[in-house]
Parts: sequence; structure tokens; C-alpha cells
Amino acid sequence: MGIFIAFGSGRMAPVFGAQIRGVGAGIVGLIIMMILAGIFGFIGVAVVAIDYNIVLGSTGGVEMDLGVKM
Repeated sequence: MGIFIAFGSGRMAPVFGAQIRGVGAGIVGLIIMMILAGIFGFIGVAVVAIDYNIVLGSTGGVEMDLGVKM
């Protein structure tokens, strides 16, 4: 993804009227994508955990017997 950002921003130099450093834009894009992935991943996992706890609370949960029988 960073390669595409770097390539795309390097090709947009005539639009902005200045030379844009594609490598810098790629690195910044990768950093922003990692931060956003962490934030949205945390929110997604929190929503799934809340839903999971609601469903298990209403159904009674899962019971397991892990004792060793002799």
C-alpha cells in the first residue's frame, strides 16, 4: 500500500505545482494506516466482546468439565 501511495503522490507533482517526495508520503501513509488499523481494530474487538458477553449471558454460557477421571 505504501508503494501505491508513494507512486501516486509522486505523479501528482504537476497538480500541486511542487515536487512531492513519494517515499516520504509513503512512509507517512503507512504510519497513518497502522494507527488507524489499531484504533479500528480495538473498537471492532470491543464490539465483538460485548456482543459475545451479552449472548453468553442470556443463554447461560458454556460449561466444561476439565477434571481428570480415574
